[in-house]
Amino acid sequence: MKHRRRTHMPVSSGRADPTQIDVVMLGDDLAVVRRDNITVPGGYVTRAQIPRRLSDLVSAEAAPTSVVIIEPDGTRHTDTLHPPVAEIGTSPSTTTPGQPPLHGDGFLPGEEVQLLALVSATRADADGHATAGAAHGQNVALLYGAISGTVVRDPERI
Repeated sequence: MKHRRRTHMPVSSGRADPTQIDVVMLGDDLAVVRRDNITVPGGYVTRAQIPRRLSDLVSAEAAPTSVVIIEPDGTRHTDTLHPPVAEIGTSPSTTTPGQPPLHGDGFLPGEEVQLLALVSATRADADGHATAGAAHGQNVALLYGAISGTVVRDPERI
């Protein structure tokens, strides 16, 4: 009886780790954008250009992409952005009971957008310090982009 030797050839199933895009803030308004530690063409952008640039890069990647924004003080903001898909409908689980859905623009494609309900408000004192309690009563809805920092307020409840 002959034994045949089998050779195992691994088959690539694509990239194991998502692409990483780093946005390194060089100051208050200038940043460099790098993909896997290589500066992308046209990689120097202003803070206002970051959402559009990330949107373009994640769309071109066509796969979930790890994004790290590194502030000048070393603070890091990290998220995984997903390429845009066809129109996403609002499901009942993402709306506040008894309230119409809140719509907004200016978010990064694939960014986690959170619905926030303002329950208390106060004013800052002359030194810029503020303290707010958790007193209920006001009903203001906000959409907040976890990476872009975009905030959309519901103008009818302000």
